[in-house]
Amino acid sequence: MGELGAKTPPSIGEYVPVKTMAHALAFFKGIAYAHKPLTPIPKDSTGHAWLMWLIEGHYAYAEMCPKGVEYFHVHRNSDIGFYGDARGFSVVATGAGHSCAFSYKQALKGVPKSASEKVRIAFRHAIEYQVSYWRQQNFREGLLCPVFNRPLRLGDAHADHDPPFANLVENFCTQQHLTAEMIQIEDSWNEKQHVSWQLSEPLLSAWRAYHWQNMRLQFVSVSGHLELDHRRREQKRQQERAQDVFKSMRS
Repeated sequence: MGELGAKTPPSIGEYVPVKTMAHALAFFKGIAYAHKPLTPIPKDSTGHAWLMWLIEGHYAYAEMCPKGVEYFHVHRNSDIGFYGDARGFSVVATGAGHSCAFSYKQALKGVPKSASEKVRIAFRHAIEYQVSYWRQQNFREGLLCPVFNRPLRLGDAHADHDPPFANLVENFCTQQHLTAEMIQIEDSWNEKQHVSWQLSEPLLSAWRAYHWQNMRLQFVSVSGHLELDHRRREQKRQQERAQDVFKSMRS
């Protein structure tokens, strides 16, 4: 867990400085769950003070809030066009009259998303409604997490792609003879909130059709999904190491 360096917050009120990215993410997540969604966070609160520090360091702060901040509020994913109850922050700029969602993780990193990150988000955003529909149609009481063999509840059951989502995207791009640099994306807006990036047509419709025909989903717990991600990353690293060894033997 690396130091945040220049992004280390000042001590505010009773809180001590947050020195690592992991602690900072957990800290702001705690603020998100401490406030009622879609309700202005009081300006005299510690949460507002920390969010002011956060957004002033955001790479797009001048664009989002050219005249300053009116207030912040917490949103749920379902409030801004995604599935689920995970929480984040939105800012209402002075004189804007509407809110703009922003990523506190991206704000802490202090750099804009790369082109490849935006493309990955666009592919995911395009099929959120399909995953949501599958969850609603297929969940039933008595299901067990296949990783930890524990009972699942709809609220904390994650729809996991197996094979992984990244494999679907890679196979689709191969079929379409596409690289990330060739893919055109657009800003995606939902009720005046900037929520994501979107694939351009006709690629958007082609991807949605491909995903619907080829997706294989399973229910896992949130912790089970994290464990599967860890296993898959480790498997990928082992495969890459094996390929490197093979190449060195041939050279």
